[in-house]
Amino acid sequence: MNSLAPALKVREWVSGEPLSSFQPGKLYILGFCGTSCEPSEGAMRDLIELQETYKDSGVEVVAVAAHERAAPADEDRSKIDAWLARSRR
Repeated sequence: MNSLAPALKVREWVSGEPLSSFQPGKLYILGFCGTSCEPSEGAMRDLIELQETYKDSGVEVVAVAAHERAAPADEDRSKIDAWLARSRR
């Protein structure tokens, strides 16, 4: 409590504007998910809905794809894009 969050170190932003730092007065929701985790798909839908509902209220949702297997960047990106497309349905 009452301490600053550390900066995020992101390899590549998939969508939205890159977040360079956390801004005072905004609420940030960080969700860590994996494309091989079935429950994460439902959680991603919930995060997308939260962002849409509260985007004008100072809420920023940041989803981080974690625990991905080491693969070429293009493969990772394709896998994440396909997963996001399924999650947005």
